[in-house]
Amino acid sequence: MTSIVNNSLTKVAALVVAVSMVAGFAFTFTASRAEAAALTDTQISAIISLLQSFGADASTISNVDASLRGTAPTGGSGGSVSGSCTFTGSLTTGSKGAEVTCLQTALIAAGYSIPAGATGYFGSQTVAAVSAWQKAAGVSPAVGYFGPISQAAFKLGGSSTGGSTGGGTTPTGTGLTVAAGSQPQNSLSPAGATRVPFTRFTLTAGNDGDVTVNSVTVQKDGLGQDAAFAGIVLVDESTGMQVGVAKTFNSNHQATVGVPFTIAKGTTKTFLLAGNMASSLSSYAGEAPGLALVAVNTSATVSGSLPIVGAHNVNNNSLTVGTMTIATSNAFAANTNQTKEIGTTAYKTTGLRLTAGSSEDVRLKNIRWNQTGSVSATDIANVQTVVGGTAYPTTVSSDGKYYETNLGSGVVIAKGNQVDVYVQYDIVGSGAANRTVVFDIDRTTDIFGVGQTYNYGVSPAASSTAVPSSRGTLTITNGTPFVYSTQVTISGASVTSIGKANEVAAQNIAINLSNQPLGGYAVDLRGEGMTIQSHVFNVATTTGAQKLTNVTLVDANGSVVAGPVDSVYVSANASTITFTDSVTYKTGRQVYTLRGKVDSSSTNGSTYIVSSTPSSGWTNVKGETTGNTISLSANGVFSMNTMTVKAGAVAVGTANSPASQNITPGGSQVLFANFQYDATQSGEDVRLASIPAKLTYATGVVTELTSCAAFDGATQLSTGSNVVNPSGSSIATVTFTLDNPVTVAKGTVKTIGIKCNVSGSATNAGTWSFAPGLASTYTFTGATSGTTITGTDTTSATITMTVASGSATVALDASSPSFTLAAAGATDVTVGALKFRSANEDLNLRKVGLTLTNTASSSSSDLVKVTIWDGATQVGEAYFTGSNTTATSTLSSVVTLVKNTDKTLTIKANFQNVGTGEPVTFSGHLVAVDFLNAEGSGVSSGTTIYPSGSSATSGVRVFKSFPTFALDSTVNGTTGLTDGRLMRFKVTADAKGPVGITQFAINLATTTASVTNVTIYGFTDSGYSQAISGVSSSGDLQANVDATVPADGNVTIGVTTAGNTATAIQVPAGQTRYFEVRGSISGSATGAAVTTKILGSSTFPSTAAGATANPLLAAGSISATAFAWSPNSTTTAARADQDWTNGYGVPGLSAGGLYATRSH
Repeated sequence: MTSIVNNSLTKVAALVVAVSMVAGFAFTFTASRAEAAALTDTQISAIISLLQSFGADASTISNVDASLRGTAPTGGSGGSVSGSCTFTGSLTTGSKGAEVTCLQTALIAAGYSIPAGATGYFGSQTVAAVSAWQKAAGVSPAVGYFGPISQAAFKLGGSSTGGSTGGGTTPTGTGLTVAAGSQPQNSLSPAGATRVPFTRFTLTAGNDGDVTVNSVTVQKDGLGQDAAFAGIVLVDESTGMQVGVAKTFNSNHQATVGVPFTIAKGTTKTFLLAGNMASSLSSYAGEAPGLALVAVNTSATVSGSLPIVGAHNVNNNSLTVGTMTIATSNAFAANTNQTKEIGTTAYKTTGLRLTAGSSEDVRLKNIRWNQTGSVSATDIANVQTVVGGTAYPTTVSSDGKYYETNLGSGVVIAKGNQVDVYVQYDIVGSGAANRTVVFDIDRTTDIFGVGQTYNYGVSPAASSTAVPSSRGTLTITNGTPFVYSTQVTISGASVTSIGKANEVAAQNIAINLSNQPLGGYAVDLRGEGMTIQSHVFNVATTTGAQKLTNVTLVDANGSVVAGPVDSVYVSANASTITFTDSVTYKTGRQVYTLRGKVDSSSTNGSTYIVSSTPSSGWTNVKGETTGNTISLSANGVFSMNTMTVKAGAVAVGTANSPASQNITPGGSQVLFANFQYDATQSGEDVRLASIPAKLTYATGVVTELTSCAAFDGATQLSTGSNVVNPSGSSIATVTFTLDNPVTVAKGTVKTIGIKCNVSGSATNAGTWSFAPGLASTYTFTGATSGTTITGTDTTSATITMTVASGSATVALDASSPSFTLAAAGATDVTVGALKFRSANEDLNLRKVGLTLTNTASSSSSDLVKVTIWDGATQVGEAYFTGSNTTATSTLSSVVTLVKNTDKTLTIKANFQNVGTGEPVTFSGHLVAVDFLNAEGSGVSSGTTIYPSGSSATSGVRVFKSFPTFALDSTVNGTTGLTDGRLMRFKVTADAKGPVGITQFAINLATTTASVTNVTIYGFTDSGYSQAISGVSSSGDLQANVDATVPADGNVTIGVTTAGNTATAIQVPAGQTRYFEVRGSISGSATGAAVTTKILGSSTFPSTAAGATANPLLAAGSISATAFAWSPNSTTTAARADQDWTNGYGVPGLSAGGLYATRSH
């Protein structure tokens, strides 16, 4: 505190300011006796009068009067206070109970005045007495808050070993340093705004250890009323999160905010004191209060200077800031009371919907939940706040009750828009059964956002609904808690199901062998594990009540959890199995198997079915964690899968694949046969160590096969010395000794392939056949029992391999394009597709030869190059040079033809340009590229193979540009045919150049109606409103319209100028022109119809010109029943130029025409 100078008037002024602080904010004022004695009675009286005008209480006035006169406070003698009181927490305004009574009794005994006596209520009189004692005992700040520091001094008889800094004093020590931060600018405090920034301060822990701060004390500063604040909050600026809950001012204009937090040693943290403003400031508008930090409550030594005061913001009741409304939402969360088991994950509750008002966007920043249920913080985990579908983590308070989510940069809710919010969590506590989980929101300001226009805090407003008396419906209230949530009661074990487990399938089981599967069941639990003292299982059999011995209960890991026991006879074909071992079932779905030994007297083919009734046969059922009794009354009888008693059995035969086929010399590991061993009727797995086989051959020599071996798929079973090189006569016995015995699992079929290398000089047409030896020549052993099993033979087809040379064929593939048009200069135009097929062996294709087959109409000059494609991959290219009509491509990557499988290679061409000075000076050449020859090598034999065959591609006719036809939108109208509009179509020129049109040919077919005066109108736009130029201004393509339609319905529309001179219209490169056929319609009764067809052409108007001659015609030479167009090969073609053709091959205009029907 600033010293008071020795000038009477200055003293009075300074004291007036000091008194203002005392009256307005209940600061403790202390003047030295020397300074106080210099004041006159008149001056002291004036100060006391000023205090009274501010409404200061009598205790405060008494203490100030004593300080001004340089005497001890009237509240007591200043003596030390000590006692045997025990304090379990801090005491402050509003505290009640025996601890308060004990403190009051000690204060009164020490001479401090509490007029009401030791009432057990911590009111203003007790605050004054504690404050007076704190001054006398050197506890700072002396503000009447009886916290850990004061309690420590109390136990020491009045001396404080640590404490808070206040009133300008600076206790020694290196524990914690408090300092002013960068303060907010003075601004407005709008009504309803939250977390309005007032005072910023820093706390720095010394290097000797972490410091725990229990809370801070805030006092109102400046001229303003307490009621303008709905609450005071402490904000950790490093996280943006509120520390503790909002607090209101007490009668001393103070609030203690925050919950214990730690400042790590050697670090500094910045905090903000902020105000939540009242919803209406009409009574406080214009006031400019501030918030002063007056105490830091910690057991550490505090250094620094207090109070720290930041901004003084002017209360404003007229500025309309952003708002946020809140409602309940069931969109994602359950908003009713529920019972959930231990182990439940991602449970969603307290579903809310936040809506931004119309004033400004709101950025949602923090949400604070209060978990008021009886669970501990360790009973729930992964607590997350979900905002708009995104999950955000929560930070839990030290008492395990408050869960706060910092949304980082925030979630923007656009004004008028909304976002759904809920909390989700896992239930994990082993002892959580019967406890409850409730996620409330205490105060409106526990949901905090920031308006994006004015940057003031925004929280939802309270509702008009009172807090309900019981839980069951999520409610937005006008009290505390603000959001009154529903309750989740945690339960222990919950049995979802107990029943047959198909994982333990119906199968064959062996006689007189231990550990045979008798059946399986699954237990699906939630919440907690379940322990069962006794299980009873019933056995039904078709073989008589034969005893099952050494029966065990085995879990999914193969561990025995109960038994062994023997079955007990009940009646003919029935027995029981009883386990008295305690079995614990864990949560989730667990599978258990009964295993045992079937009596040797059981008959082959007999069956066993095991069943159980948990509701009556499973007893003393307890929760593993809670020990609660669990009812299985809902779990009735179930039967497990049927087990069939079978002796060991195996059948031997040959598979149908591979089929008999040709093979080539030189093949390596050629598959000759697949032997099959069928154990589907066996009661146990079957083992074999060798394979006897019979090799039959003809024409060839036995030594032409070498390195024969048995294979399980790609795995060779006989290697090294067990590899066989056949020898002997035309029927040789071959035995394949396996490196390791092979087991055929019961209920399955094992396939073993026989593969050999074929000599490169193997005799052509030689035949080879492998067959398994008779079952009697095999040694089969039971894999479990070790007993010999007698196999049986299966009738199988004989698989014969015949030696033949590799070959391949080529033909035109069905995907090869039909006749089409292409633009000069176009690239990668598909001109053909060739289908290759290899026989007897795979073939590596290395070369493909091609030829120009239509040399009467084309030459190498028409092509830049030809490319060959395997799917989307280019594998080769060929050039027709000079006058050559053939070209060969050595493929850039080998193409493998898998034997007996088709492979398609696509041929594409790049065409030369057409025009003056170009390699080709006119359009219309028909270019056809076909197969000539090919070359490859056999993968097995290594011999060179020349595929044979031919192709006859349709060819591509090349024009400088060409048109494409398409129907356009259907003609619509309310008058039917009477509007005379018959058809709409469009013509698009290729991007390579414009095309000319001089004639359309139409055919009309009518039902009932008659058509006259037929013509076509042309337009440049799809709206059919901008007429084509060069013809009549209306777009009519012919000046004189044909008055009648011939009997055959064919009408020629020749393009003419407005003066009736034949001409042509141009469609620019890449652009489209739109056309509408019109006529005069009569007889258009209901049901009348007109079909309009644009005629195409079925042949090209050939002049039999050679490869160097122009195949096109003058316009007048085109048939009147054909579409006539020009590619403008060298320039814009006149009708007399030899640069016109018909509609043959034009895309979209088939030989059958392009047509549309319009009905009346």
